[in-house]
Amino acid sequence: MDEVSFKLCEYLQNALYPKYIHSKEDVCLTAPYESDQDYRIGIMMYDMSGMPFLQHHYKDEGQNIRYPPQSVELFYVIYLNQKHHFGGQNQLLKQELLTRILMIIEDQPQLTVHDHDALMTLENLSLDDKIRLWQSLSSPFQFCLYIKVSPVFIPSTRVKEAHRVQEIDYQYTRKEE
Repeated sequence: MDEVSFKLCEYLQNALYPKYIHSKEDVCLTAPYESDQDYRIGIMMYDMSGMPFLQHHYKDEGQNIRYPPQSVELFYVIYLNQKHHFGGQNQLLKQELLTRILMIIEDQPQLTVHDHDALMTLENLSLDDKIRLWQSLSSPFQFCLYIKVSPVFIPSTRVKEAHRVQEIDYQYTRKEE
């Protein structure tokens, strides 16, 4: 999961710099209640959900078999730091920046992680769900983007020994008529 978060952050940094942000450090993985950082765009994973309907096979590793990976969906909020100074026309610049982020995600919605493509989609939360999320963070509600990244495969650490067939001895006799 941490690699997905890192790839999402790196993807936005590269897409926004230098035209929309002054430094790649303006986009970072953080939470709204972490006020000691200087950034413009924050990315926070706020939920994870299993995807049991995606079935995977065991992976053959010679004498061992690795259990299949766990399939999950990751949910992110992409928000603007309310404490950052955006210039004279604050609200207009914020809306432009969030619109640009949405366009970037819509234009290139795939993140490649561990040789698998995960799709980024805009998540449509109800206003009540959004308010509950921001209240749980002890932060005032703010305009932001809610993104789902799926499927994400978390590799298993479980391995079992596979007893391979080493030799087969066939014995047969011809049936008399």
